[in-house]
Amino acid sequence: MEWVSILVERASGSRMEEYLQENICRPLGLHSTAIFPSPDMRRRLTKQSYRSLVDGTIRDGDQFFQSMLEITNQSEKDATFQNGAGGVYSTPVEFCSTS
Repeated sequence: MEWVSILVERASGSRMEEYLQENICRPLGLHSTAIFPSPDMRRRLTKQSYRSLVDGTIRDGDQFFQSMLEITNQSEKDATFQNGAGGVYSTPVEFCSTS
């Protein structure tokens, strides 16, 4: 699926985030779905928890795609592989309404 992101970018002339917003999110009214979460989305992001294989305790940890949360400016976004196949943030309501 990662190759699909590359093909979409090459065929459309747009980066994957831009294509996603213009052709999927805006037409469907999805305001909280993005590869790069907005500041408002970041504030609402829940913590990721993990169960220890050693003692069974549950601990907070980094998000699965933590590196995407650390990108804050356009030049970093432009330099990043925008993988639409596995790096999209959304809300449960928006995710379920389009599934």
